[in-house]
Amino acid sequence: MPAEEEAIHRELGLVLQWAERLEQTEDTYGLIHYDFDLDNQHWVGDDVGVFDFDECARYWYAADIAFTLKDLWLEGTEGAHPGIQQFVRGYALETSVDPLLPEQIPWFIRMYEPILYADLYRSVDIDPTSDHPEWLMGLRKKLIDVMDDIRSKIQQR
Repeated sequence: MPAEEEAIHRELGLVLQWAERLEQTEDTYGLIHYDFDLDNQHWVGDDVGVFDFDECARYWYAADIAFTLKDLWLEGTEGAHPGIQQFVRGYALETSVDPLLPEQIPWFIRMYEPILYADLYRSVDIDPTSDHPEWLMGLRKKLIDVMDDIRSKIQQR
């Protein structure tokens, strides 16, 4: 990330200070999907299949839950939403769920934002003046708009 992205760097520093205080035990930390959004799930009745494991990483299990539920959480539903409660119960069938999860979700979402920004920054690194297909330039613009939204949100904190 370029040095002029001061707000992004500052946010990442704050998040890292917070994360350094978290435990990394076998019960709290391990391999997670990291991109467990609805578009990476296939539902048939009550059965779900999960795919697209290319972004797996070693992280806190609470981060996997937070990244998955970030859209519901950001809509203001927080922990009382039945979908959140059901997801957490299901997740707990596979590994322990930190009892401090409700306090951690906003921080893990904050962690996600600068990482996503950096991923997008690398993705839009093409010469906009070159003769690229229209669809590529349209996608580049959409990604830059997402980056602008992330930057704006972080600057408002």
